[in-house]
This record gives sequence, C-alpha cells and structure tokens, in this order.
Amino acid sequence: MPNISVVVPGFLDTAIKQAAAARGSSVESIVNAALGQYFQTTRHRLYQISTAAALVQGVFGGAVSSRTLPAHGDFGLGTFEHLNGEMVVLNGGIYQIHGDARVQQRPDDFLVPFAVVSVFQEEDVFSATKVGSLAELEQACNPHSESDNLFYEFRVDGVFTRMHVRVMLATAEGADLVQAAASQPEFHFDDIEGTLVCIWSPQ
Repeated sequence: MPNISVVVPGFLDTAIKQAAAARGSSVESIVNAALGQYFQTTRHRLYQISTAAALVQGVFGGAVSSRTLPAHGDFGLGTFEHLNGEMVVLNGGIYQIHGDARVQQRPDDFLVPFAVVSVFQEEDVFSATKVGSLAELEQACNPHSESDNLFYEFRVDGVFTRMHVRVMLATAEGADLVQAAASQPEFHFDDIEGTLVCIWSPQ
C-alpha cells in the first residue's frame, strides 16, 4: 500500500491516538476510516450476509435479496438457499455452480442465505508459480498481506495443471453443514484456464 507523509496539528494527532487506543486498533486504520468516510468511498468495505457459524448450525434459508449484492460489491463468494450449489461473484456477475459442475449466471432475483462481497480493487499484482495446493497458494499470498487480523481478497488468474473441486448439493431441512458436506460431489479437471475467487478471513 502507498505511504503518505502528512503534518497534522497536535490536537488531531492526540485525537487520532486516543481513538486508536480506545478502539484497540492502529492509527492507520483510524486515518483510513476517516478518509474513507470523508470521500464517501466503499473501498475496503466488506458486505456479509449471515455468518459461517450460522451455516454450520444448519441455517440455510434465504435472508436477503440477491439484488443487494451488486450494490455492495463485484467480487465474492456465497451459497444459495438450502446450499443448492456454490456462489461466485466475479466482475459483478453472480454465478451458480451446480452439483453437476455446470455453471450458470444468475441475473434473476433470489434470496441469499450467506455471501461475502466487496468492490475488488487490486493493490498488488504478483506471479505465483509451482503452486501445488491451497496451502501453497496461501503461502505465496502471505508475504503480500500486512496483518493476520484483516480480511483479504485474492484474484488468481491462470492455467491450472490440475484442479480438484467440490460442490454442495441442495440439503434437506434440519441437516447441518457437516451432514450436508458428507454427500458433496467432487470433480477433477486437467489443464483448465480460469479465475479463483479467494477471500481470506482472520481466524
């Protein structure tokens, strides 16, 4: 991220430091929040529908209209009612990956039980070669993150020698995520070109 050196009056310096201490955050985060509010930008804002913990407990019913997603971001992940496939949001389009690995764009209005989206604005571009697993991809991305306590988005464009993927199937009422995942189909692809939509969240 770019650095900007500025001179601020003593009273502002004191106020910023007090606000950071009161919130348990950094001076940088306070300044970024203040500048973001001043310029009314949605940069560095994450919009989330529901929580992963709710999914684990079996809360799969739709809660929010899909029409709200493009207003909050053009890049992200989610799922559909009753876990009926995987949701990928890329370049503003909402895509549903079905249980047979078929991909369908969804311009219609439907209810979303879980999604995480934001406006994708790259701050760093780098090449990662000889990445053989998700863990190795994470290791390749780690040097480009500034903190273990921030959310990050990574967009990975490339040709993948091997790809092993899974897709959730529509789940009956009363099942939890563990039960639903037990029957998910898996697929293998060779020499496939595409884009990975990655959202890294703090533990």
